[in-house]
Amino acid sequence: MKATKNDLVKYIQRETACTKPVAAAYADCMVAWLAGAISEYETIELRGLGTFDVTKKSEHRSRFNPDKTVPAQKKVKFRPGRALQAALKNITRLEDATHD
Repeated sequence: MKATKNDLVKYIQRETACTKPVAAAYADCMVAWLAGAISEYETIELRGLGTFDVTKKSEHRSRFNPDKTVPAQKKVKFRPGRALQAALKNITRLEDATHD
């Protein structure tokens, strides 16, 4: 089972008692801010949620095809914060998570 943007919209709508289009606009705004911030900064820290770090991977040979070179690229890594780690300890339905 996975959560989607629509689930976020429904949550925002329920918690703020706003209309679905307004909640969708809030969700779009959050995603746009995160994407812009990741392109502007190397680290984004959201207390309680976690930290997004932009890392650089150097050019390297493919593991699957040694004749192919994978170009250098930037990646985003996520490290969960303390509150999220505590919430993860209380998850009871892990059987679905191991198969995704």
